[in-house]
Amino acid sequence: MATFNEVNPLYKRGLLCCAERHLWHSGVALAIYSKVNQLTRGGESSYFTSVTKMAALLGCSRRQATTAFSYLDSEGWLQVRLPAPKNIGQLRAQTNAPKERWITSHNGWAEKHPGRCFAREALPWDGENHDTLGAQLYRHSSGKLRWYPQELKALRKCGEPDTEIEKMWAAVVETRRREEEASRGTGEYVGMRWKSLKYDFIRNLAGFKPVNG
Repeated sequence: MATFNEVNPLYKRGLLCCAERHLWHSGVALAIYSKVNQLTRGGESSYFTSVTKMAALLGCSRRQATTAFSYLDSEGWLQVRLPAPKNIGQLRAQTNAPKERWITSHNGWAEKHPGRCFAREALPWDGENHDTLGAQLYRHSSGKLRWYPQELKALRKCGEPDTEIEKMWAAVVETRRREEEASRGTGEYVGMRWKSLKYDFIRNLAGFKPVNG
């Protein structure tokens, strides 16, 4: 069974593969998968509402919803659990009746479908010991700068906690952005110059003395 953390994309970092990558081409299927995820809290319970009710909720035709459910079932995103029919009458009853379904998380689906997922480019702070400082500095850099382990080590030599280093870098970036904005149209344009900004920050922080140091 999928867990809520596995299915909910807010618990993942960066552009990791997800159900949206595989289902975007069928808007109705993606909408159904997302709604079933919400209703079952990522698989903590089963889903058993009829196709007709789901179609009414989404504002699509019953035929569209039926096609989408069939696609999700056949691709393994939803699992239908029914006892084997003993005769044609039971088979018809199962076909027409609302089905109980369990959602499959992206992680669970990927294990059964190797080679079909998007492989995100590795970043310097990835790995078992995820360095949150590198990720936060990257975020404040608008994704323009990657911070490598040796650079983070140099920054930490100042003796300040990571949260303070992050605040100082955010202040440096904000100051440069104001300077850049003020210089537009003056003939003396000051660009962000991200790399030089980073190296100046590392150099200046190397000589920084903590208040309580």
